[in-house]
Amino acid sequence: RDELRELISTLEKRLEDVDTRLKQIGDAPEEGQPAEEAGIAAERARLGERRSNLDGALKQARLLMLRGDSISERITERRRALFTRELLGRTSSAIDPKFWADAIAAVPVAVRGVMLLSEGWYNYAKGTGTTWTIAAALLTLIAFSVCAVLFLRWFQRRALKPRLLETRFSKSLYAMLTLLRITLTMPVVVGAAVLIIDAFGLMPDRIQDVGLGLAAAIGIASFGRGVAIALFAPGEPQRRLLNISDDVAQLVSRSLIWAARVLGAVGFMTLLLRSVVAPVSLTVATSAMFAFAVAGILCHFLFRIGRTDAPEDEISGAGWLRTAGWLLVVGIVATLATGFIGLAAFLAGRFLIALGVLGALYVLLVFIDALFADVLNASSPRAKAISNFFGLRPRSIELLGTL
Repeated sequence: RDELRELISTLEKRLEDVDTRLKQIGDAPEEGQPAEEAGIAAERARLGERRSNLDGALKQARLLMLRGDSISERITERRRALFTRELLGRTSSAIDPKFWADAIAAVPVAVRGVMLLSEGWYNYAKGTGTTWTIAAALLTLIAFSVCAVLFLRWFQRRALKPRLLETRFSKSLYAMLTLLRITLTMPVVVGAAVLIIDAFGLMPDRIQDVGLGLAAAIGIASFGRGVAIALFAPGEPQRRLLNISDDVAQLVSRSLIWAARVLGAVGFMTLLLRSVVAPVSLTVATSAMFAFAVAGILCHFLFRIGRTDAPEDEISGAGWLRTAGWLLVVGIVATLATGFIGLAAFLAGRFLIALGVLGALYVLLVFIDALFADVLNASSPRAKAISNFFGLRPRSIELLGTL
């Protein structure tokens, strides 16, 4: 459809150009009027034929565009129907012993599939690479790992932590750097390792997909850990962005980290099961275990938060959040018990994703607000220096911060 839009735009411009040239030449002389030059008549005939061809092509393109729009609407309706069917599809109850018996019976099939996948990778690497190629790939991986470790240690020791954490900007800057460092480090390392092996021609497409899926799963777990440590700063109250006690910060961060690990592990497990074409019962059981795990972590957190030694106003101020949490636990357990496992996994997954995104968004907003309110306000030396460098007024910097 995008290509058709460009084609229609091009044809319309060409047709407009031909029409303009035809108007400049004018109509053919009527009967009884002096005859025109043969060259003008030939040019008019050529332009007329060209206009006819362009008009026909334009009509065909517009017709194809209408068909494309219709197909797109049908695809959207089909996807919505498939999503609804998957989300509201009902299977056996997750508390039914037969449900878990079928899943356990499917485990040997999945294990055999993983073994065949590994064997296929070994045969592929053996057939496409030589001993020297494999050795070079291993040396490259080792060298990359050593360089990555040394750089990260240097960066964390020299460039990451500000000297003072007394201002809101220094705290938010450290939180942003911490979030980015924890979120990106391990996924980038794993993804780079996969690409290095693939660059030596030792990795088939299916294994590459699994490797990149592993990097994505580690990225999910790292993102959750990064948000927890950046926002709640367990064990470091001097840099904490939220006004909460140490006990609450430790409890929230541990719960979020473990939930993110569960989400990443289940995501990778689902990808692996699809790669080896495992029985559907095992995939559904994986979703059920994920929903159970999230409900268990949330339930443990709600029990602990009610018994913590945090100030009463701090606990009571988030009473409605605890109520919503208990409702979510009840909803997940109820959908699992009634066989709506897809809906239970959907609720658990979207809950964790929402927590992670909102936490990262809070860190980002605090950093932006502190940057323009405390550092780049119109009266600060940095704002004046930046405004002079770009030829702006100091008030323009404040306006940029407001926007």
